[in-house]
Amino acid sequence: MFRRMPAPPRNLSVLLYQLGVGSVVWYAVAVALPFLLWGVRRVDLTHERRQRTVLSVLGVLVALMIATAVTEFVVAYGGAPHKPTFIQYLPTALREAMLPWLAVSGIVVAIEARRRSVRAALERERRRESHPSR
Repeated sequence: MFRRMPAPPRNLSVLLYQLGVGSVVWYAVAVALPFLLWGVRRVDLTHERRQRTVLSVLGVLVALMIATAVTEFVVAYGGAPHKPTFIQYLPTALREAMLPWLAVSGIVVAIEARRRSVRAALERERRRESHPSR
């Protein structure tokens, strides 16, 4: 026969934990968001430095994923007598941390692209008004 679907949790904190809201990754993402917004404004996207910039951003994302994996490992298995090694835990932790960090980095890039687009449009308009057509 078919397996029965489990009943929804009766406790809100259990539901949030099952949805991943209680994980260390989302707290780290929330704390890092202002710093990511600050950092992306300092990124130089000129053609000569684009490859180096992309590699730097990917390096930062991997470092953030590993840092949250270490933190989550310590929180989850801190004093547990029978725990996996960190190397055994790392692939699972990276898979869990990848989506939140990629989602937030996409949001940060979209916000910055919009900001730069508006700034460029304002600058074009200023130039057009200061040099009117004859």
